[in-house]
Amino acid sequence: MHIPKYSQIVSPLYLVTRKKNDFHRGPEQQQAFVQIKQEIAHAVALGPVRTGPDVKNVLYSAAGNNGLSWSLWQKCARIGNPNCPGILEIITNWPEGENFGLTDEEEQEQVTHAEEPPPYNQLPAEETRYALFTDSSCRIVGMNRKWKAAVWSPTQQVAQATEGEGGSSQLAELKAVQLALDIAEREKWPKLCLYTDLWMVSSALWGWLEKWKKANWQCTGKPVWAADEWKDIATRVEKLPVKVRHVDAHVPKSRANEEHQNKEQVDQAAKIEVSKIDLDWQHKGELFLA
Repeated sequence: MHIPKYSQIVSPLYLVTRKKNDFHRGPEQQQAFVQIKQEIAHAVALGPVRTGPDVKNVLYSAAGNNGLSWSLWQKCARIGNPNCPGILEIITNWPEGENFGLTDEEEQEQVTHAEEPPPYNQLPAEETRYALFTDSSCRIVGMNRKWKAAVWSPTQQVAQATEGEGGSSQLAELKAVQLALDIAEREKWPKLCLYTDLWMVSSALWGWLEKWKKANWQCTGKPVWAADEWKDIATRVEKLPVKVRHVDAHVPKSRANEEHQNKEQVDQAAKIEVSKIDLDWQHKGELFLA
């Protein structure tokens, strides 16, 4: 299961885990608690955890000012290998013990997938104008769940964003991809180089879309999550050559390069501003509903 920006969401709750610490449950903590519950409900499974003598699983953990974070990685032949695609499912519909991965026959099938561009700082100068960084955010504001999707153009040094209500942070990521495609089509670009920190988007463009389309937008007999958005993206990438690269998020400044700096720009553009009034009304509203 993958929850984007997990550590940021739960950071207001971190102090409750520390011994001999006075924990105050205020509006900010209540908002974090509500949001992480909804993120878990909308989380996606990126694929089954594979085991065996030939499989290398690596569990990373890290501790910072805002608490702990962890991730499980599986070593593959290359990033975005279409033969290890995984599958998206809403976590609440995941029956215990069921494998949502593809069948052996499906995994052996070769598919057409998007190319991966080089790191932005290695991108040919004539192609940098066609590069866009994407990011999104989602949080509770007042009594509503809001999302924001943004793109950043390194050459133009400008960001563009779109906002809405309902949905999840994963859905907002798809809105960011659609926004990037809007810009590329409007400017009549001959190609698009996408840089994103979400494996879901990268993996879909690396191979999942073609499989879903052949299966009538179903997988293991179930409708593909966010099928309308994926169908729209699939139709548009057939007409516009798109390359996609996964970019690590929140890299320490000591290791950050030009690519990471651009990722930070779009991260800032995608943030949803929440006022103290919003937090107070959210808290009061929940007490009233309770």
